[in-house]
Amino acid sequence: MAFTILANVGETIPLYHRLEDGATTKFVRALIHDDIGGAPIATAALPHVSDGLYRGWWIVPSAKKFSVSLIVYDDAGFTTKSLRVGEDIDIVIANAGNQSALLVSIPILERPPSGSFPYKILALFQGPEGTLADPDGEVILHAVENQGGADKSANLDSTTMTRISEGRYESVYTVDSTAQIEQLVFTFSFTVNGASMTKVETASVLDTTAGGDEIKASGLNPLRSP
Repeated sequence: MAFTILANVGETIPLYHRLEDGATTKFVRALIHDDIGGAPIATAALPHVSDGLYRGWWIVPSAKKFSVSLIVYDDAGFTTKSLRVGEDIDIVIANAGNQSALLVSIPILERPPSGSFPYKILALFQGPEGTLADPDGEVILHAVENQGGADKSANLDSTTMTRISEGRYESVYTVDSTAQIEQLVFTFSFTVNGASMTKVETASVLDTTAGGDEIKASGLNPLRSP
């Protein structure tokens, strides 16, 4: 039976093969190929565990796709393939492990009855260890558009988010009482290990009454600037 294993780089993963006839005296070996093909990049023996189940272990060396051929032999030297059973193909997709991420919080944007109201947009940059850290440079909120593509960036205090502390960035988006009821698309950009990254989040400008109904229905709590 073929199946897919998702793993992280450096992770030790189990490789299983069960013989349907329950044979306990066979010898199973895994041949691991990368996505380029060619000769195996590694092999792993799968000793018998119990009742025809064979198990071995392999450490994922890098972030790519691997194919694992599980072949059954009649001898411990892995020279004579068994004629009674076929071979099993597993696909291992190796992820890069812990990843950096930009976590963004945009409140429900209620249109005030009069005047204007500033809403705080919060961005938290999470490093590969899962703790807050700074990216290579600044976090840029470089575009705010409505559903029709009209630029709304003028409502931001700045397109460069303010660094409050390590890994924590804030901007302010101001909603006027005369603002349109519309969807907004926020595009953030930042750099990780020299690579340019983007993240897109959406929000909506709502009437105060409509916003209250939505909050009640969804259980959300609007975050406003103090």
